[in-house]
Amino acid sequence: MGITALAFDHCSNNTYSVVGKENVDGTSKSFGSYLSDAGKQKCPYGILAKDGVISYNGVNFMCDYNQNAITLGNMYEKEKVLKISLPSGGSLHVNVDNIDELAKAADMFTPEDLNAIMRAIHEYNHCTRKRYEIEEEKSKPIEETAEESETPDAEKESEIEKNSLIEQINSYKTERYNKLFNDDLLKM
Repeated sequence: MGITALAFDHCSNNTYSVVGKENVDGTSKSFGSYLSDAGKQKCPYGILAKDGVISYNGVNFMCDYNQNAITLGNMYEKEKVLKISLPSGGSLHVNVDNIDELAKAADMFTPEDLNAIMRAIHEYNHCTRKRYEIEEEKSKPIEETAEESETPDAEKESEIEKNSLIEQINSYKTERYNKLFNDDLLKM
């Protein structure tokens, strides 16, 4: 099958015909420029899209052909957008406020893509938890943080260890003294 046949087969709507021929409105467009235009219209799961929108189980994804991505939620809040690279190609951009909606459409994705999505959400949750803990630590007064880091019996424990060590040394000294004294008595 030649390029001309591929072009004709690919353009089943007959808007553009074979190479060098004129289209319906009388202008000509080459097959190469048609492929270039078709390459721009690329997004993951684009086969499901109608007019740039993928509707699946009541969830509406928007196709972002410039970034080869599908988006869910408000993309203007950049700090809330989770960008996930999909193993099948392209990426998924999700506003973290819309993760519940994403769960409704989970069976739309391939297992590999779903695994990447779940991993990204897990990492996001872990980082968010750590960030929250850091912010919480920063907001506490220094005295309160210092009290939390110390054990209540820290001073008593070191004193007990010191006394135990002194007792062991004294016990050793006494044992050695008794042994030396008994050995000297036996020699006499």
